[in-house]
Amino acid sequence: MDSGHCGATSQGVSDCKSGSQGSFGLDFRHGPSSVIWSRAARRCLKRCAECERCNFVSVSLPHNDCSWYHSCDLTRLQLEPPGFHTYRANERLVEPPVCFPAGLPSRRPPNLNPNSTLILILTRT
Repeated sequence: MDSGHCGATSQGVSDCKSGSQGSFGLDFRHGPSSVIWSRAARRCLKRCAECERCNFVSVSLPHNDCSWYHSCDLTRLQLEPPGFHTYRANERLVEPPVCFPAGLPSRRPPNLNPNSTLILILTRT
């Protein structure tokens, strides 16, 4: 993952068979930031895998954007507007666990999906 984006794209998928770039929408708004970024990147990379010419994606939560590109110079990513991370299409992502300190009430914290949250409790022996 690199900070920045490959370039401006127009709204809409564009042509995945012959186009050079396009944009998918994102809709991620709740949960811990690191988990949401990871899920957004995974979703964007999944869409990229379904798009024949997609080799790179730039993901932005603030802009609700997943832009795809056939080519991208990762050494010259654009930093404006801010809030984008760029991934290679074949990049493997590991979702960080969500951890809560021991002693919290047993109910789940607000805004977390119980089907996709890992709660890790560490104890000393």
